[in-house]
Amino acid sequence: MTFYLTNRVFAVFVILFFKDIKPNLAHSRERNSSNKEYCLENKGKDFDCIMGMSVGIDSSYLLYLALKKLGLRPLAFHIDAGWNSQEIVNNIEKMGDQLGLDLFTEVLD
Repeated sequence: MTFYLTNRVFAVFVILFFKDIKPNLAHSRERNSSNKEYCLENKGKDFDCIMGMSVGIDSSYLLYLALKKLGLRPLAFHIDAGWNSQEIVNNIEKMGDQLGLDLFTEVLD
């Protein structure tokens, strides 16, 4: 499926970015500096957060960043809505093994 951005949708995105997202970037930089303190506070717990995993490039990279760059211990959560092929299932398991993730998959009926 291909999704095309119309000029109107793009304009709305730009407005929302400058109104809601960009002003909060400074706050996220402050939070990034406290990641070590956060990890120390949560030492001994099984997970720091839950992150969605689709095995697409976005979720895969975010999981990598959380693990390797931020030092977090995420629980990877995947929802199989019934259309996962065996190849997708294999890729999910392979990525979980390579990154050393704990993975929870919910299969919907």
